[in-house]
Amino acid sequence: CKKHLLCAMCALRRSAKTVREVEKKIKAVLSENPSLVPVLITMTVRNEESLKERYLHITSSKTKLLQSRRNALKAKKIRLSERSVSRFIHGSFGSYEFKKGAGGHGWHPHSHEIALLDPSVKFQKIVKKGKDVECPIEFEQALQQEWLKITGDSFVVDVRKISMVSTPDALDSLLKAICEASKYALKLNDIEHADQIHAYKVLRGRRLTFTYGSLWGIQIPDDLNDTIEEELLLLPYVDLVYSFYSGNYNLSDVTDTGDTLFG
Repeated sequence: CKKHLLCAMCALRRSAKTVREVEKKIKAVLSENPSLVPVLITMTVRNEESLKERYLHITSSKTKLLQSRRNALKAKKIRLSERSVSRFIHGSFGSYEFKKGAGGHGWHPHSHEIALLDPSVKFQKIVKKGKDVECPIEFEQALQQEWLKITGDSFVVDVRKISMVSTPDALDSLLKAICEASKYALKLNDIEHADQIHAYKVLRGRRLTFTYGSLWGIQIPDDLNDTIEEELLLLPYVDLVYSFYSGNYNLSDVTDTGDTLFG
């Protein structure tokens, strides 16, 4: 149906194709700049009832942060203490996610992004939510303060290092982080149908991902869904057509390409 905000299957395919493109770009940048440190950054804003207002709030806040980054990289004469800490981000790809707050209280918008940090950023091993992680504490605290100044309502920022040690588990860590930054805008299993339809009406056609810095230029097509008709021309298939009436789905037509066994 090509409506990823309504359909779990299309959302899954869209996310999978995004992961594939982002993974290629990140590996290409890291191969050229192996000293860069990949991290997963999560940022949020306060819950509110209006989804449209919250979308505009978090996206405009992100735009302001990126402008501060550009200013910091260009304006060498600005005092170091006044320059945006985001200048240490070499490049980033991320997406916005929207869900209902605990107990259904307002919309909870947040972003996940996989970013490549300058090697000068220092990390410390700490425990977060019961997990041992490596965190750039000074960078995280500075980003929290800057995010609060921009949003006016939230300082919630989480930054943690993605392991790049050459083990199967480490490869999973990188892929999991890319998946986190590429997942669907709505958790379809955790949202009421009425809220899902409302979110579709508000968010359709809006930009739900962002890239900047060295990760700019990731080629993600506007239409990330399968061209299923073209795919099926290459394979044998059975086309089943169902009708819905009297509260049930009923098989009304079967088309067999002749290359499959249908019983």
